[in-house]
Amino acid sequence: MKKIVTRLIIGSVLLVSGIILFQFGGHKHHGKGMILGIPGFILTAAYGLTFLQVRKHYLKKREQEDLLDQ
Repeated sequence: MKKIVTRLIIGSVLLVSGIILFQFGGHKHHGKGMILGIPGFILTAAYGLTFLQVRKHYLKKREQEDLLDQ
């Protein structure tokens, strides 16, 4: 879970830095912004979905344990 969150944060940082570089870097830096932004988007989407699935699975497992304890 910790690795997923770490990679999600790395993807978010890449995405944000790519957007900032693309928007404010001028014409010379549009390519560099895209090089950072596209992998950042892919990482953020992939690990974001993975994080949501793991969290959903964890919550289901926790609910089942609560029902067994009663």
